[in-house]
Amino acid sequence: MKSFWSSYRTLPPKTRVYLGLGGITLALAGHFVSDWLENKIPVDSQQTIDSASSSQIIDTSQKTSLQKPINSRISKVMTTSKVPIVYHPGYNIVFWNFEKIHPFDTQKFKRIHRILLTSGLFNVNSFYEPSPPTSVDIANLHSTQYLESLNSNIQIQKILEVPFLAVLPQVLVKKKVLDPMLLQTGGSVLAAELALEYGWGINLGGGFHHAHYDGGGGFCVYADITLMVEKILSKYPDQVSRLMIVDLDAHQVERGDPLGAMDLSAEAILKRDELVFQMALDHGVPIVMVLSGGYQKKNAEIIAESILNLINKFGLLEGRRKSVMNAH
Repeated sequence: MKSFWSSYRTLPPKTRVYLGLGGITLALAGHFVSDWLENKIPVDSQQTIDSASSSQIIDTSQKTSLQKPINSRISKVMTTSKVPIVYHPGYNIVFWNFEKIHPFDTQKFKRIHRILLTSGLFNVNSFYEPSPPTSVDIANLHSTQYLESLNSNIQIQKILEVPFLAVLPQVLVKKKVLDPMLLQTGGSVLAAELALEYGWGINLGGGFHHAHYDGGGGFCVYADITLMVEKILSKYPDQVSRLMIVDLDAHQVERGDPLGAMDLSAEAILKRDELVFQMALDHGVPIVMVLSGGYQKKNAEIIAESILNLINKFGLLEGRRKSVMNAH
């Protein structure tokens, strides 16, 4: 049997144009319906708050199971102050459902945000919102040649591995793709600064570790980690003299395993993140977490689960980690 694309290429040009226009019409309809539903069900209305529940930390001797609802395994005492978690609705790449062509979940950021809200620990004002880097920051971060190449959709579609971007208006690609990535880049810098204050920080985005001075790739346009390091070293020389980057992203390999053929369970990922935080916090070293990777819809749940596990295990909302940092 011929593949879909093989059959498609044999169609007359006019038929292909009509099919393309029909697909765009359906995508637009899906986009408007999706936006309408989101507006009808605001994020903060999904919270489940139990102010009478105990503030006791979960029993970490019990094995975590993602099959149980997250709310049933954590202490639901809402914090009334901000926490060093960074998020902005503008992180999400919404492109009239065309974003679903790529396996990367471009809206996992809001999914994680919603799960954190439904935990009952936070409200919509609990998180910090970032600003994008300045044009000067970006000019210092990347070569002029690379930045000029981003004015071409051909270059962007190569980085994101989404061919249809090449035929769309550049102004639309900038608004729908580049602007969200710039905002996430600013979020990584803010999360690092918050880590110096609180002892820890998390950006619900960023981690574009394939981007470098002269280029990008693997769905990474801007080198947010590099900018984060440069900003921290230049702005806080009396507090920070060196940094360590721990890259825990697992990539697809020949077998096509989304977790890099390492047979990682969700529980193993939670334990992995826990070990890294444990080492940093035990030594009084500020730690910042950025998301990176995540090519499956269920990744949002796993990431949110890991964040909630870290908060409960290390008492991150209790303020003691901030005092530990001040003591060093």
